[in-house]
Amino acid sequence: MRIFSGESFIVAFTLLTILCPEPAIAGTGGEELQEVVAKTEGLITGNGGKLVALASIIGGVIWSAATGSLKNLVVPVVLGTVLGVGPSIVTGGISAII
Repeated sequence: MRIFSGESFIVAFTLLTILCPEPAIAGTGGEELQEVVAKTEGLITGNGGKLVALASIIGGVIWSAATGSLKNLVVPVVLGTVLGVGPSIVTGGISAII
């Protein structure tokens, strides 16, 4: 004999969330992780991240020239572009949501 079926569990969970919403809100502040986020963002968008992006693009150009194939240029250049532009897009999107 089953006490709860899947549907009744979903209904009970939804009713509990509506009646007592405070436990359902998980970590709206985020102050405890702000220092880690700031350090990580600084590392990625700072000189280290720019250096890795530039090295990837230069390495791709050298690798492509050495092998004589343009297909060897695609992955490092895309990686360098994503590393160079990606973090600012992600942090801009996150700050726009918050």
